[in-house]
Amino acid sequence: MKKLILTASVMAPISLGGAAYGQSVNYGDLQELFGEPVTTSATGKPQRQSEAPASMIIITGDELRRSGARTLPDILQNYAGIDMNRYATGQRDITVRGGNMPLNPRLLVLVNGRQAYLDHYGYTDWNLLGVEMSEIQQIEVVKGPNSALFGFNAAAGVVNIITIDPLRTGNKFSASAQGGTHDTYSLSAMGSVKLGEKAALKVSAGMQEEDDWDDITTSIYKPKRENFSGEFTAQVADNVRASASYTYATAKQATQAYSYSMHNSDSTLQGINGTIAADTKAGLIKAQVFYNTLDQDVPSISANFGIKNNILSVKLEDLLKVGSNHSFRLGVEYRRNEYEIKDNASGQTYYDVYAGSGMWEWQASEKLVLTNAVRVDRLNLGHGEINEPYYPRTPEDYDKSYTELSYNSSLSYTVDDQTRIRVGAARGIQAPSLNALGVSIIVPNVIIVAGNPNLAPSVSKSYEIAFDRSISAINGAFNLTGSMTDVSDFLAASHNAIVGGVANTGEVVLTDEKVGDFKTYAIEAALNGRAMNDKLGWSVNYTWTDVKEDLLTDALEVDLTLDSGTPTHKVNVKFDYVDGPWNAYVVGRYRSATEQRIAGGTVYADLGGNVTVDARVGYTMDNGVSLWVTGENLTSNNAAGLSTFRADSRFLVGVGVNF
Repeated sequence: MKKLILTASVMAPISLGGAAYGQSVNYGDLQELFGEPVTTSATGKPQRQSEAPASMIIITGDELRRSGARTLPDILQNYAGIDMNRYATGQRDITVRGGNMPLNPRLLVLVNGRQAYLDHYGYTDWNLLGVEMSEIQQIEVVKGPNSALFGFNAAAGVVNIITIDPLRTGNKFSASAQGGTHDTYSLSAMGSVKLGEKAALKVSAGMQEEDDWDDITTSIYKPKRENFSGEFTAQVADNVRASASYTYATAKQATQAYSYSMHNSDSTLQGINGTIAADTKAGLIKAQVFYNTLDQDVPSISANFGIKNNILSVKLEDLLKVGSNHSFRLGVEYRRNEYEIKDNASGQTYYDVYAGSGMWEWQASEKLVLTNAVRVDRLNLGHGEINEPYYPRTPEDYDKSYTELSYNSSLSYTVDDQTRIRVGAARGIQAPSLNALGVSIIVPNVIIVAGNPNLAPSVSKSYEIAFDRSISAINGAFNLTGSMTDVSDFLAASHNAIVGGVANTGEVVLTDEKVGDFKTYAIEAALNGRAMNDKLGWSVNYTWTDVKEDLLTDALEVDLTLDSGTPTHKVNVKFDYVDGPWNAYVVGRYRSATEQRIAGGTVYADLGGNVTVDARVGYTMDNGVSLWVTGENLTSNNAAGLSTFRADSRFLVGVGVNF
């Protein structure tokens, strides 16, 4: 019966002549109704998590805030199939199903559909999201390639961060302050207000600063972030809804690059995002435009090394339901991506992307659902005028084009009311970073680091089979998933530094090349439930991962160690307790032994298996004031970050208000 209600609730806006008009998905109400989250990240169509045609994780905003996690990677690592390495306080890298590395380029991250992934180096700086924990509605993670829906760089998976809808939330305000060891302090505030019955405004701001270690003074930056965002939403007409947002974020921190050398970086990101959706007789038509501009200085590379990166994306899609058994999504996108090194005469590297996509979901029978999605991207590479005499490239070298096909296909069979079996296949695409294509670092008579315009996109093929069963006896569910991912012509973040030759003036020329191929095999098992009259939520998950690599060791003797650097075994155990004003959250993690490269060298360290525990206890008063205490890495495990940088224990206290 709930399945029929869901169809009426979230499919009406995309049916021909439907009675609901232009509304965004009401995540909170639908989750309360069905007892599970609703998502659009798998196909672009609203559907229950248990019916999505892909392996997914959905983390609600309430759980996120109870967890005490101060960054999103801190909570993502608690789920099956997720790998997280922490190289310094300001840098965490996330991947799906093995093969993590500094500046991981294979995970696409979005905020309300606006790309947070940084194309200049090809990675996500989690301190530049411009989002406060208090405004997050939910986090949706798609495990496995999903380029057919999201385009380039969703090669290992997608993290889609969805913030609260101010028009649905109404008048609300929250603020918090937190501090503790390592000179840690943070401030956060979020407010939304309705402007009449059909418009609303939401603003948020925050900052955080802390030391990497409590007893070591180094030349690297003390990690610090500051951000501000604002969003205006309006019901323009009964069937038309529009929103516009602005994001400003800065981060000053140390970053470990692909070469395993540590660099200071000072980054500022500004983003503008606009969407409009209309429920028409031709379906739910949605248009989105976003523009990101990044300004980054990396003073430890050279005396004056800075990067500018601009991204413009224009999307149009139509989501419609034909009859009772067929749903379709058709879309087109144009993207312009520009990169240049500040105060450098080597010119601008850019590319234009033209893409078309489609999705078809067929309810073949009451029990059988087939979902297919496909996308074709045409990338046209180019370069501006080059006035640097030492640069060994010409604009004509960049006159290249690539056409790439992405697809996702899933067949789902419902055995009974509690059991579902799903098989899937996908082909994802990772684009070369703009830095790899067009970098220019020149030390006359010594060395030239030059971009490589011959780099083509990398391909990830994935196959998986999944078994899901709800278990009423524990008020929970069990999931078992097996997968294989085959990555060919892998592209590291940048500076693979294969020797490219010697210039006429005597400089050694280094350039980026494809690193090679690797495969990952993974088995994920997860069990969750609720007890004590629904006051206690619990979960346990296990991941087995095996990485087989055939990768180059480059001219700087950098070996990625995707195989030995990935834990074979991972176990996470979580307890989430809420009883009246009290709440408590405890998570324990086990990671088997790995081998990690020591920063700045060619020496590797063996890290034994490790156990870490994080915990938070909070109390909320009747007036909306909350108090809490948080402990991170309570086991004082130096290898908790799966890197050779020491992981300290941290203790924090906080106070917040919410009304």
